Amino acid sequence: MIIENNSCSLKGVSGNVIKSVGIIKNVPVTIENFVTEANFIIVDDLSESVILGIDFIDKIKAKIDYQSHTFSNDEFTAKLIKIEQLDSSHFMYTLKTSEEVKVKSEKEILCTIEGNQPFVPKEYMYFPDPELWQHGKKLRSQGCEIMLTQPKFYTKIYNPNKSTVIFPKGTILGKFCPVSSVKIITPKMKESDRIAEIIKALKIEENDHLTSEQRSQVMDLIKEYNDIFALNRSEIGICNLMEHEIKTKTD
Repeated sequence: MIIENNSCSLKGVSGNVIKSVGIIKNVPVTIENFVTEANFIIVDDLSESVILGIDFIDKIKAKIDYQSHTFSNDEFTAKLIKIEQLDSSHFMYTLKTSEEVKVKSEKEILCTIEGNQPFVPKEYMYFPDPELWQHGKKLRSQGCEIMLTQPKFYTKIYNPNKSTVIFPKGTILGKFCPVSSVKIITPKMKESDRIAEIIKALKIEENDHLTSEQRSQVMDLIKEYNDIFALNRSEIGICNLMEHEIKTKTD
């Protein structure tokens, strides 16, 4: 990734002028199993962490279907969701620098996880602290969903400023809350639309290896059990009842 200074002005839908403070080029963007790159303009006081605009949608030849609540192109189909507003009661731990850190442009930092209760290994949502923008430093960090097995975590900080930014030991960089406490609001999809999406994703109709009878049987199977197919990552459940072994060698 390349970080550059940039002083262009943007105009929002309300007519307000927004000044940029930099640009990050060639940032990897992953949507389901689809991976591409994009350039991001960094602006001050943005309510959302990231906004993907029309130019990005055109670049990857994607479309938004408001009836089925999906975002897709020929290589992926992602479900459009939103996450409820979180208050301080949702967060169990804070992420702090374990030593003094200097960030010139970008740097991956090993941090410690602290909280008022003992650390519990599980899936968490990580939210960068808005205070990273304090004092006009305008820094950015990546939010993500992650399985934590120990009270340590690597996070990457982007610094578009000309001068190096110093984080004292103990600086709060973000907060964690369990995935189970985050309510994901997913619009209800019609069963017929869901079945059609599954068939499209599995490419059943264009599979030349199936006979007409086999294709019909697969279609019937999907129609009967469509509720257990995951159309996106948010629909994939978790289970701690069995350990699965993945053999990576033929012997």
